[in-house]
Amino acid sequence: MRLKYFITMLIIAQAMYAQDIRQEYTINSGWKFKKGDVSMNDPKFNEPGWEMVNIPHCWNATDVYDEADGFYQGIVWYNKTLSLPKNIKDKKVYLQFEAVHQEAEVYLNGEMLGKHKGGYTAFTFDISSKLIHENDGNNHNEIALKADNRVNENINPLSGDWTFFGGIYRDVRIIITNPVHFNMLNNGSRGIFISIPTADATKASIKVTGALMNESQSAANLKIITRILDKDFKIVLESSQPYKLEAGKSGEFTQNNIVLKEPKLWTPETPYLYTVVSEIVDATSGLVLDKLTNSLGVRWSRFDADRGFFLNDKPLKLIGVCKHQDYPNMGNAVPDNLQQQDVQMIKDMGGNFLRLSHYPHDFSVLEACDRLGILVSIEIPLNNQITESEEFYNSCKNMMTEMIRQYYNHPSIILWSYMNEVMLRRPFAGKIATEYSERELQYFANMAKLAKDLNDIAKKEDPYRSTMLPMHGNFELYQKAGLTKIPDVVGWNLYKGWYSGEFNQLDEFISNFHKEVPNKAIIISEYGTGSDTRLRSVKPQRFDFSVEWTNAYHEYYLNYIKKTPYIAGSSVWVFADFSSEGRIDANPHINNKGIVTQFRQPKDVFYLYKANLSKEPFIKIAPVMNDNRYWLADSANAAICTQRIWVYTNLEKVELIVNRKPHDKISTTNGIAYFDVPFVNGVNVIEAWSAKEGQLYKEIQQVSFNIIPRNLKSSNTFSDILINCGSNCSFTDNSGQIWMADIAYKSSGFGYTGGSPYTTWMGVRLGSDKDILGSEDDPLFQTQRVDPVSYKFDVPNGIYEVTLCIAELQSNKERRQVIYNLGAGKDDETKPANRIFSIAINGQVLADSLDAAIDYGAERAITITVPITVYDDKGIDVSFINKQGSAIINGIKVHKTN
Repeated sequence: MRLKYFITMLIIAQAMYAQDIRQEYTINSGWKFKKGDVSMNDPKFNEPGWEMVNIPHCWNATDVYDEADGFYQGIVWYNKTLSLPKNIKDKKVYLQFEAVHQEAEVYLNGEMLGKHKGGYTAFTFDISSKLIHENDGNNHNEIALKADNRVNENINPLSGDWTFFGGIYRDVRIIITNPVHFNMLNNGSRGIFISIPTADATKASIKVTGALMNESQSAANLKIITRILDKDFKIVLESSQPYKLEAGKSGEFTQNNIVLKEPKLWTPETPYLYTVVSEIVDATSGLVLDKLTNSLGVRWSRFDADRGFFLNDKPLKLIGVCKHQDYPNMGNAVPDNLQQQDVQMIKDMGGNFLRLSHYPHDFSVLEACDRLGILVSIEIPLNNQITESEEFYNSCKNMMTEMIRQYYNHPSIILWSYMNEVMLRRPFAGKIATEYSERELQYFANMAKLAKDLNDIAKKEDPYRSTMLPMHGNFELYQKAGLTKIPDVVGWNLYKGWYSGEFNQLDEFISNFHKEVPNKAIIISEYGTGSDTRLRSVKPQRFDFSVEWTNAYHEYYLNYIKKTPYIAGSSVWVFADFSSEGRIDANPHINNKGIVTQFRQPKDVFYLYKANLSKEPFIKIAPVMNDNRYWLADSANAAICTQRIWVYTNLEKVELIVNRKPHDKISTTNGIAYFDVPFVNGVNVIEAWSAKEGQLYKEIQQVSFNIIPRNLKSSNTFSDILINCGSNCSFTDNSGQIWMADIAYKSSGFGYTGGSPYTTWMGVRLGSDKDILGSEDDPLFQTQRVDPVSYKFDVPNGIYEVTLCIAELQSNKERRQVIYNLGAGKDDETKPANRIFSIAINGQVLADSLDAAIDYGAERAITITVPITVYDDKGIDVSFINKQGSAIINGIKVHKTN
């Protein structure tokens, strides 16, 4: 009877204990937030006025775009009342932050728990001994956190082409364990590390290492049990080993005798995941004291300098994207589901590779990559330059260790990366790029020593994965510093045909490097161009931010990457347009090199990659996001405007139907079929058809076309003429109006006489990268025609409004230098223009002695609208009279009102 009672009680105890092995939950709700520094001892610390927020939270979610108050970098405070379960006095309690940017001090009940430096990795504190346990069993405690997102010379990154958003922007959680548990204080990791030392198609050797902690009052006789479950969560393998641990001690363990026979292999096509369950069991009672689960993908990989990348001994070209983590109006405080949707889009595109730039991303991103079959390179945020201090070196090494231990068990990761473009800012560079002072050579040596130390950490922590160091396109510089010799894989960030040179210089650069350093595998770790979906051009050119230049660039790069066997892979810069507070470009504070927009709308090039990478049949008419068009008729008497469209598809042939009539049927090349389409005024219906194995695939696009007659006097069909002066691009403004590319005047038509487009970068770039105040239509005001004689419009008699758009782009205002515009040379934008001019319409002066910089302010949008009546077939003549310097005009609109 007593035995039966004992067994019954043991079963009940086991059931109760099993439910209480480990409790883990987020505490994201109900935090208070205050901007600025306040002492915890100051009575004002607990005064009303704190903002209630939920985690994830970012205090720069919107001010990064605010020209008035600006981007806040500084100290903030968070605090929260922590309510814990009852009866946990004998438990171990941990507080974990997944990420706080970038320096954090954490307090519990006024007492400091510790500090963490680095904005992209997790950290954990043991709060057990500092908890207040109230008599009624409730546990109410106060957490306070001080955060600071200012740049610190002893913490990487020192600078970067992305916004250093502040906040507690990933999950915060409480973890409650028994006194005997897996080590929770191992650099923010879960304390279990699973690797595959050897594997082939017949068997895989599984190695499990970790550490235990016995924080009870007595020695513990334990068993460490590892179970491997298949995708249906059925046990396929179990391993057990005894372990004795003295009270108050910690100990490490290794299980390397686990052999999984005939494993299901993890690949991008079939990302099969096992589950590894690790348990600490009391050997006497059989009670489970702690339990952890991790995913396991059986795969092995290697890089070959001549033949590229191999997964499970099969060649695989890595083609994918780089990715930043921010989202519009959220900063870095992005919910898991949106992060995972990004990975799903990359998978749907057909990509198999993701370079997480330039820091460790949320764990949910890696979980999605594991599940969907996306191979990953992950890196620490060591960017542009280093500080030569022991504190900085140690910070880098600590981040490297944290990253590897926290992300170790993700089978999607194949590369540990470090040091992105670290020669971009050379603090001791001489006046001549190829001359190196003794001080700079010492800087190079310190850089190389740090790189080797980081590489050694990666190899010691994880000998089964490769390392990569991405470099910007200066081979001689990185070779001089010795950095090309250190990693397993050299990553090259190359922008030939964007920041400098021509597309085909990519071939020359890569082939030369392969000859000079034949023992290193190569990944083109970045390549891309800026593209603003509002800018379109029939004559695209370098650095015009048009969709069409971007399309041509990616077509060239993708074809070269695919056909070159010793390029192991590539990652487009970048997946989505992202926040970069220091940038201007066509979109202020945004780097717009994404193949999708900030809001994840695919641009043309997304479908280029899908056509070349995806196995599922698809067809897409392009250009996308261009269903309203505005241009000239083909000739003086024509009623059509012929423009090119293209179809992205992975099918062999495409037939195009235009306005219900067959137009053409052609074969695709590299996933594209080009058509010249005769558009009519009004709505045009475009259909693309293709078939495969008896299945019809098609897409329909409607294009509304506003055709402007070349002979204005013979037609009354137009109502508006809008010109983007000095630009080769048409621009769609925020109200939906299309400003056409600048054109020269021809009799009976319209356009400019005289002048030239405003250029910078030694004449390379059309227009400026200034942030234009007073307008959201920056591209319209960033380009201009300088010293025009006039703009003529041979319109018929009637009543019109003429709107002039002007912005002074030259000034002596301090200009923010963006080092990432690698092709930029010195120009005259920082010199005051000292220009005064007058504008007359049909001989009547409407702006006399205009000095835009003095009258309105430099870099500010000016619009002037004037009514005018045209009679006696005079048309409209907008003339410019120079009084000092050269006149300018950025945009002209003629609107017919009658």
